[in-house]
Amino acid sequence: MPAPDQAQPQPDAVAARNRRSLAIALALIAFVAIVFTVTLVRLQGAVLNRPF
Repeated sequence: MPAPDQAQPQPDAVAARNRRSLAIALALIAFVAIVFTVTLVRLQGAVLNRPF
Protein backbone atom coordinates (compact mmCIF):
# COMPACT_ATOMS: atom_id res chain seq x y z
CA MET A 1 0.00 0.00 0.00
CA PRO A 2 1.51 3.36 -0.98
CA ALA A 3 2.21 6.00 1.61
CA PRO A 4 -0.55 8.60 1.92
CA ASP A 5 1.74 11.41 0.71
CA GLN A 6 2.48 9.66 -2.60
CA ALA A 7 0.39 10.52 -5.64
CA GLN A 8 -1.47 7.69 -7.33
CA PRO A 9 -0.53 7.11 -10.98
CA GLN A 10 -3.08 8.07 -13.59
CA PRO A 11 -4.84 5.17 -15.36
CA ASP A 12 -3.38 6.19 -18.72
CA ALA A 13 0.11 6.19 -17.21
CA VAL A 14 -0.45 2.69 -15.84
CA ALA A 15 -1.70 1.49 -19.24
CA ALA A 16 1.33 3.02 -20.98
CA ARG A 17 3.67 1.35 -18.49
CA ASN A 18 1.95 -2.02 -19.05
CA ARG A 19 2.28 -1.66 -22.84
CA ARG A 20 5.94 -0.72 -22.47
CA SER A 21 6.57 -3.70 -20.20
CA LEU A 22 4.88 -6.01 -22.69
CA ALA A 23 6.97 -4.62 -25.55
CA ILE A 24 10.18 -5.13 -23.56
CA ALA A 25 9.15 -8.69 -22.67
CA LEU A 26 8.37 -9.54 -26.30
CA ALA A 27 11.67 -8.05 -27.45
CA LEU A 28 13.55 -10.09 -24.84
CA ILE A 29 11.75 -13.29 -25.88
CA ALA A 30 12.56 -12.60 -29.54
CA PHE A 31 16.22 -11.98 -28.71
CA VAL A 32 16.48 -15.23 -26.74
CA ALA A 33 14.79 -17.14 -29.57
CA ILE A 34 17.23 -15.70 -32.13
CA VAL A 35 20.27 -16.53 -29.98
CA PHE A 36 18.92 -20.05 -29.38
CA THR A 37 18.28 -20.62 -33.09
CA VAL A 38 21.70 -19.32 -34.12
CA THR A 39 23.35 -21.52 -31.49
CA LEU A 40 21.50 -24.61 -32.71
CA VAL A 41 22.39 -23.90 -36.33
CA ARG A 42 26.06 -23.40 -35.50
CA LEU A 43 26.19 -26.55 -33.35
CA GLN A 44 24.39 -28.60 -36.00
CA GLY A 45 27.07 -27.64 -38.53
CA ALA A 46 29.84 -28.63 -36.13
CA VAL A 47 28.22 -32.03 -35.43
CA LEU A 48 27.96 -32.84 -39.13
CA ASN A 49 31.63 -31.97 -39.79
CA ARG A 50 33.27 -34.00 -37.03
CA PRO A 51 35.32 -37.07 -37.94
CA PHE A 52 34.07 -40.53 -36.97
